Amino acid sequence: MDFQRIPTRNARRSPLTAHPHRFRPGKGDYAATTVLLLHDGGGSDSSLEPFGTTLAPGACLLTPRGTLADAVLGTPCFFRADRRGTPKVADLIRSTEDVVALLRLAVPAYGVSSGRVIAVGLAQGASLGASLLIRSPAALAAAVLWRPRRIPVPRVFPDLRGRAVFISSATRGSEAAEASGLARYLAGAGAAVTLLPPTDGELLSLIELADARAWLLSTFPDLVSD
Repeated sequence: MDFQRIPTRNARRSPLTAHPHRFRPGKGDYAATTVLLLHDGGGSDSSLEPFGTTLAPGACLLTPRGTLADAVLGTPCFFRADRRGTPKVADLIRSTEDVVALLRLAVPAYGVSSGRVIAVGLAQGASLGASLLIRSPAALAAAVLWRPRRIPVPRVFPDLRGRAVFISSATRGSEAAEASGLARYLAGAGAAVTLLPPTDGELLSLIELADARAWLLSTFPDLVSD
């Protein structure tokens, strides 16, 4: 694989090294599109790479790694959360700002086009993707949010006109209601939101993956290959 892993060591060499991540250059006609992969808590910066390749073949893959540690497992995460999965505000804002900084640095370093970035997040990563969209709308063209949870949002709506969002959720607990609430907020801010009916099971289903791929093809035919 052509991935470049950027560690946190020797951070003085380049600003990029302060933001641990992996990057895979794109190939072909869609190499100018970048898929920003945001892993779940307990995942890693390689967890979602197969999904990114399936969703947008030929696109660049940029995968930040959570810099916090899960309180129970000790694995990388973007934020700590309470028992309901609601993130700690300070952690969420910090990780949001870190990813925004990474995207800005990736423009000159990797040739990433800010108007052709699609965030793809799972669970905790989906919540972070929603936070990115809300707090830095210009950073993303679109977002695929699988199983997002409730996040704190500003009272004043951001301007999300021209942004498109795909959201899926599970039937367990309050996940469906929280995803629906997030969808309403994003739509109220002007985003074009597609919300799938809740699905059974804790793991991401092939149907959710296929539906997200079909949505990308229909919504952004110029960004992802067919």
